[in-house]
Amino acid sequence: MVTGEQYVASMTHSLSMVKTRPTKVRQRPALFLASGLAAALLTAGVAGTTSANAAEKTGETATVQVTVIGTSGTIFSGSVTTEAHDLTTAAGGTHKCDGTNNGQNPQPGPTVTGALDDAATGNGFTWDGPWYSFFDDYQVKRIATESNTNQVYWQYWLNGQHILIGGCQQQVETGDQITWKLVPESTH
Repeated sequence: MVTGEQYVASMTHSLSMVKTRPTKVRQRPALFLASGLAAALLTAGVAGTTSANAAEKTGETATVQVTVIGTSGTIFSGSVTTEAHDLTTAAGGTHKCDGTNNGQNPQPGPTVTGALDDAATGNGFTWDGPWYSFFDDYQVKRIATESNTNQVYWQYWLNGQHILIGGCQQQVETGDQITWKLVPESTH
């Protein structure tokens, strides 16, 4: 099992060697920005509002292709419609997963890990992982029955590119291709 310190060291090393795809910041018409600002101000004024409520306010969804490949083959492959929402895992508890994690995007939106969660919920498999507050994100350690070991780790690719920011930080758009793979440590 990988400790939090080993994960941090691995991610720090990986980030120093690989460029990530910039997160998407979409330009919106002024009217949309004004209505979004008004919704954000209203949301901010309501105590206890969750990111799931914020996602409902924006109404932004994405239909993406999600493929999950373990050591024994494809666990899931299909189209998933997702939106920004809170996620809950046994190992990590409940946290927002809307792309604003760790300051990556200014507005909430659908994410890579949110799409995995929706794929799992709608298709009879589960996933789990701890929450790391210093990354403001989950580390996916298990999908279905396949888990990280000292030799293999769950990683994701977005549109064919290996991305090294957390899945709750990486927003997605309709048409994106997300692939989760259990890969050898040497591919980090």
